Formats: sequence, structure tokens, C-alpha cells
Amino acid sequence: MQSDQQLVELIELAKQGSAAARESLYYASFKTVYFIATCLMHAQESANSLTRDVFITMFQQIRKLADAEAFDNWLNALIARTCVSYLKDTLSPYSEQEIESEYEPIDEIFLPANALYDPVRRVYTVKSILELPILERICVFFSHVLLLGTKQMQSISTLTVNTINNKLNDAYGAINLAAIDLQDQENLELESVVPVGLSTILLQEHESFLPDAAQISIIWEQICKEVAPAETKPASVAQEQPADPPATTAAEAPIPEPAPQQLPAAQPIYAQQAVFAQEPKKENHLWLIIVMLIVLLLIIGVIIYIIVTINAVSKATDFGGAITAVVQSIAHKY
Repeated sequence: MQSDQQLVELIELAKQGSAAARESLYYASFKTVYFIATCLMHAQESANSLTRDVFITMFQQIRKLADAEAFDNWLNALIARTCVSYLKDTLSPYSEQEIESEYEPIDEIFLPANALYDPVRRVYTVKSILELPILERICVFFSHVLLLGTKQMQSISTLTVNTINNKLNDAYGAINLAAIDLQDQENLELESVVPVGLSTILLQEHESFLPDAAQISIIWEQICKEVAPAETKPASVAQEQPADPPATTAAEAPIPEPAPQQLPAAQPIYAQQAVFAQEPKKENHLWLIIVMLIVLLLIIGVIIYIIVTINAVSKATDFGGAITAVVQSIAHKY
């Protein structure tokens, strides 16, 4: 999957005419374009033709895209316009008409339980969407896959805002009825989701609609034939970046930075880091020695105190014995 920055770089290169960038953009965008084309056209050949026309128009007009970060919205609108051009006979009778919904406003949709995560139940939900009448189906895919707002859908399709909202409401009602029928037939539990949940379900089903790699390559080759070689690279870019630049002489070649000479400069940095890492260890050893010396001195002091105390007690005991002997001798004489 392309990151946002990689996609922006590809778009900028494609605007300059890079064939490799255009090919990368084709494969990065093919899934969405083909998914919409297949779901709206139903016929394989029509879907291939619509897909091809979207990319031909995209590469012809991509230089007009001022902001590369707006590419997704720009491409979605391009897909919608191409679809409308293919379905104009279907849409024209409803143009500017106010079509009322058959249902009360629907805020929630009933789906088979775990349809967001269970592939089998998700496929059933997508199947119920594909069975919608074409007008409802267009509104669902434009709204929930291309993520177009009703005003943008109006400007592209010529349907009124009320008609678009009503057709979306009809689609939600039909999906609810299909889910209830499934519940009755297979005794499946249903769960309720807000309409935006359809976007998650539909976008998860891109892969299942892809053709094989050979068909994708065939469509790409057809696109390359339609996009004129002159359009692959603007003249100004060709002048600034010649396809075959002259060989650079030794005198003109840029002097590479002498990597070996940079190594001695880098070594003192690592050496200093090593010294700094060792200094705290020396300081820690010093404090440990000091603490040990203090403890040793305390032990010696305690020992000395015990010895002095014992001597004092001994002397006191001898002095007491002497006094007792004198008192006894004096008593004996008298």
C-alpha cells in the first residue's frame, strides 16, 4: 500500500510525464475504479471500457491537478463523471425531477450480525446492494464508495438533492427488507448500523471484484496506446531533464565527500561517549570505598569502646576486692 507521501511523489512524477509513475498510479487506483465500473455496469466489457476511459482521462488531465494531496477526491469525481456519461440514457429521464422516497426517513440499516467482519454475511449485504435498481445503486456507490456529498453528486449527475436523498433512503429501505427476509429464511440474527457502515462493507469487498492479472495488464496496454507519447513528458521538463544526458567528464564530476577522512573526526565522538559512560562507574566505586571505610572505622570504634569498657570493669572489680580485703584485715585485728 502506498503511503501518503509516496502517493504525492508519484502524482508529481506523473504530472511531469514519468511512465513508471503513471503505471504505479494505475495499479494503485485500479481496484476502486474497476469495482465501481463492475458494480454499476454489470457487463464485463462495459466495465473494462469504463475503467479504461477513466484512466485515459486521468492521465490526460493530471497536469491540471494543482494539489497532489487532493488526488483521491479529484479521481473520485472523475470516476463519477465517467460513470454518468456511460449511464446518461438511464439518468436523463430523472434529470431535475423531484422523486419522493417510498420509505420514511431511515437512520439505521439492518444487516446480518457481524456483517462487517464475517465475509459470507458481508457478501450477502453487497449482493443485496447490487440488486438495487440502477438509480439507487448509483447513489449508494457514489455516496459510500466515492464518498461524494449530495451537492457534488447533484452537479455531476444532474439529479436534484432531494432525489438523491430519497433514492438513498429507498436503498436503505430495500437493504433492510432483504436482511429481514434473510432472517426469516435462515434464522440469522440481525444487527443495526448507521448508513455509513455501508462504506466499510463496500470498501472491504474491492478485492473480490478484481479480474486476473492478465486482464489488468491488457487494460493497461490499451490505455498506453490511447495516451499519446507527447503527453507522457512535457516539453519544458524534457528540456530541463534530457532523456539521455551527456556523459559527465572527470573534471565535471562532483567530488565525492572523502568518507575515510571523516572517520577520524567521528572516532573522538564515540570515544568521548565511552569515557562519559565510564566516569559514573569510577565515581560510584569511590563512594563505595568511602562508605566501606566509614563502616570499618565505626566497627573499629565499637571494638575499642568494648575493650576499654571491659578493662574499666576489670579494674573496678580488682579495686573493690582490695577494699574488701583491707576491711576484713582491719576487722580481724580488732
